Amino acid sequence: LTGLDCTRVFLFPGIGTALLTGSIAAITDPNNTGTPKYLIPLIFTPMLFGIVSTFGVNTGAAINTALDLSGRLFAATVYGSVVFR
Repeated sequence: LTGLDCTRVFLFPGIGTALLTGSIAAITDPNNTGTPKYLIPLIFTPMLFGIVSTFGVNTGAAINTALDLSGRLFAATVYGSVVFR
């Protein structure tokens, strides 16, 4: 995509992962609002859809940094920095 530099493409999965982790912690924390167990999937699904649709265009919905970054680092050993563009 044009207009994206390596820094943004590198940071988007980390930001998406942080939002996902923070949202899961907030939803499932019993000391927070006490969300009933049967409502957790109904709250989690639109939240996940929002994160994926926000970051999906730029990074292919890469919200798991461990899976995305390790593959890109391995590919960078073969193809160079073109995998981060």
